[in-house]
Amino acid sequence: MKSRLAAGAKLARWLGPWAEQARAPRGVERREIALGGDVGARAWVYVPSERGVHGSIVFVHGISPWGPADPRSDRFLRVLASAGFVVTAPFLPEFIALRMSASAARDVQLAIAASRTLPEHPKNSRPALLSVSFGSLPALSVAAAPATAEAIGGVICFGGFGDPHATFIHAAGLAPEHGTREAEPDPLVLPALALNLVGPETHAPHQATEAARAAWRGYIEATWGREEFRPRDRHESLARTLADALAPEARRLFLRGCGLSDDARDFFAMALLTKRDWLDLDVRPHLHGLRAPVRLMHARHDRVIPHAQLEALRAALPDGADVRCYRTGLFGHSGARSLRDLVAEIPALLGEARAMLGMMSAIVDLGFDRRKAR
Repeated sequence: MKSRLAAGAKLARWLGPWAEQARAPRGVERREIALGGDVGARAWVYVPSERGVHGSIVFVHGISPWGPADPRSDRFLRVLASAGFVVTAPFLPEFIALRMSASAARDVQLAIAASRTLPEHPKNSRPALLSVSFGSLPALSVAAAPATAEAIGGVICFGGFGDPHATFIHAAGLAPEHGTREAEPDPLVLPALALNLVGPETHAPHQATEAARAAWRGYIEATWGREEFRPRDRHESLARTLADALAPEARRLFLRGCGLSDDARDFFAMALLTKRDWLDLDVRPHLHGLRAPVRLMHARHDRVIPHAQLEALRAALPDGADVRCYRTGLFGHSGARSLRDLVAEIPALLGEARAMLGMMSAIVDLGFDRRKAR
């Protein structure tokens, strides 16, 4: 009990909006391990060096050109380790290439197997899966697969999704099919969406398409995680600078994918209409095999994946599933919101405090795995 309370307090100390996001706790060691399987499969392992290990977590990152090496992810993983977890964070090649793919589940399975052989891994326990954003797809796929359903202590999804079509419609800034839009979509996500949608139907020559792909990735690497590029004039200026270096056909495609051409809306609408492999990105038909406890968490201000996707996932879980849901205004899609942003919401902060306490407790409970290991 004492170790659980200490872990929860540590998480609250470092993950709340009062924490300095530029700082990370000390007393954490990080090393790299090979995962086997495909050549080059690897993961980072985080271990507390100043306290005992009481739990295990496998972290599943989302679409990101850096994976666990994103400074925001690295800080988060150090916080988890400082709370008494050994954390295994695989690099998912498809997601690092900015491609949505169900095949990322293979590396998550390898990471689970590797985590249980680590010398620091607590005996007779199983790791919990903790996913962020689009990492919910491989995390839930693995949690529901017969070969791994009993190998984990639980699954925690922060900002995950159930309905890929509705999620992509939101990201594209298109009108929702039902109701009103929950939050204005993040325009910096558009190039990643374009990378997953562009194909022969764009009628652009292969060379132009590949040039646009490279420019989209450069744009993403320059803007994601950098608040100074949030204003439209800043990210639009960068996009047009990159576009100037491209040949005309590639330039037109690149600007469409950045949402900066007059026909960008039609471009995304047509690409979404012609996409045929939604089933590959929809985990819901497979969730009947889920056995472990599930904790779904979502930010109400998420501009990338709307928080209605929490309900889409919960509705797809099997009857009798051990599931709890948490909505929070303390966090955005990529981390804690600032105290300044929260001042206007002071009347709601008591409820937010309860939600945060529940979320931290969920991480500790599932990460410390109270179920009997198999």
